[in-house]
Amino acid sequence: MKLLIPRNEVKEAVTGLAKIVSTKASLPILSHIRLDADRTVRLTGTNLDATASYTIEGHTPLPTPMSTIIPLEALQSLLKTTQGSTIEIEKTDDHSVTIGCSVGGQVISRRVSTPDLDDWPNLPEPAKTKPVAPKLLEHIRQAIPFASTEDSRYVLKTVFLDVADKDCHKVVATDGRRLNAFNSVRLPLAESVILSTSKFLAWNKLSGEPSIGADKTNEVLTLNVGPW
Repeated sequence: MKLLIPRNEVKEAVTGLAKIVSTKASLPILSHIRLDADRTVRLTGTNLDATASYTIEGHTPLPTPMSTIIPLEALQSLLKTTQGSTIEIEKTDDHSVTIGCSVGGQVISRRVSTPDLDDWPNLPEPAKTKPVAPKLLEHIRQAIPFASTEDSRYVLKTVFLDVADKDCHKVVATDGRRLNAFNSVRLPLAESVILSTSKFLAWNKLSGEPSIGADKTNEVLTLNVGPW
């Protein structure tokens, strides 16, 4: 069963997921990306603190759903060495997958070992979201440089989404010496939440009409924007 996905979509997904997934992760499974394909294709990466998923709509439909786990490094290498318009992914068996791309009319492929799907972390369900002004993404990016970068001050390595004052919601970051706050966005949150900073959230490719929501019971904050 072969899956064909537009190369430009895979490149966009891998570029973003690489800001969360580490090829040098202490747990080997965290250096991989999970692929789930049915009517859409979803590529997911996690470092356990944060999870990102990219949904691809334009692909050749599969007769049956397909799920597999692929090393991030394998996809990065394929994208660097090939220029075809389509990435081909074929699940060879339960423990390997073949990934390839057309180069000069010929398919360059690589077979890679894949972990068992049962090894993938049990991730919490995303929270229900509501639309929010696109300016929120800009405010988060502008606030991140003001957050602490010291591991010993973990609570300050965050952006605070403050809705305590119902008439003036704020996006706040501080390193203990300086503080930056934006108050021009109305946040559809019932309670204030703390958002850990990351290279992914600072990425300027996140654009579009966002929605946001929080589940305090499961300690989950969900941000949807475009295919992410």
